[in-house]
Amino acid sequence: MGNDASPRDVREWLAAFSTRLGIEMRGLRGAPIPTGDDVLLHHSPNVWFVGDAAGLITDLGGGIHYAIESAALLADSLAGGEPYEDAMAQTVAEVTGMARSIELNYFMRCMQISRSGAEVPTV
Repeated sequence: MGNDASPRDVREWLAAFSTRLGIEMRGLRGAPIPTGDDVLLHHSPNVWFVGDAAGLITDLGGGIHYAIESAALLADSLAGGEPYEDAMAQTVAEVTGMARSIELNYFMRCMQISRSGAEVPTV
């Protein structure tokens, strides 16, 4: 698929690809990449997410580390090891905690700025 593909083209390609794999595509999670505040590891019985797709990224970076770690732990799980969600519990807590910390830090900085009388930046 070329760089000129439309969002509709991408959805159609993904639907056809999913059908070939025997996976029912019930919907897409189309949104900006979550940054640790929306982690989803196991979408449905035969669909798991790793790395950015799972929301394992923080505003401070670290995405490739989480992609490799989650892929390795998922592979181990599928080969009979510890369940993926259990193996990822500590990492998910870490990523979620960083996301909350960053959000809280941003909120506190905005409060300081507003108390000083300066204009609060918006995103």
